[in-house]
Amino acid sequence: MVRRVSRWRKLMFAVALRGLDDDGDAAEDIVQKAAVRVLVMARRKPTMVEEVRNPRAWLVRVTKNMVHDARRTKNTERVGCRPGYLTAAARRHGYHYSRALRWIRFLHGMALREAGVSALEVASRLGFSDLAGWSRFTLRLVGRTPTQLPSLPLHWWVRRAIDDLFLSSVRGG
Repeated sequence: MVRRVSRWRKLMFAVALRGLDDDGDAAEDIVQKAAVRVLVMARRKPTMVEEVRNPRAWLVRVTKNMVHDARRTKNTERVGCRPGYLTAAARRHGYHYSRALRWIRFLHGMALREAGVSALEVASRLGFSDLAGWSRFTLRLVGRTPTQLPSLPLHWWVRRAIDDLFLSSVRGG
């Protein structure tokens, strides 16, 4: 197992580096921790490790999991509380992440529209398979299709998003 880990060390480093926004020191730490984890597992459960069909993919998965853990820990330290607490607090106050993401997607579409991009191109860039998908999305969010929307500046739509996300729950909406 030691040979396998050392053989794929560069790949593990590349995976960690990509996941940690090019922080080389943190990536090296992740690779070392992943290698130790794999070697300890090889000692504790040798039959399980021997049954691994694709050691390369397995080592990459272990590395990705370690990166995910490191990012979660870093974010928790930066915010000063657990992510679960933030989610519960947001729900308590009526804030919905999914709705915020829909508004971000819509605002991206409005920015493209303001830049003169065609409706079909806007739908494509936002990941809709066709213009009808973009129309249904817009209709559900703001009550009108893209062709029915008035030509307003982007800052107006941003204000509308803020009102919908933060002020509607305060007003009881």
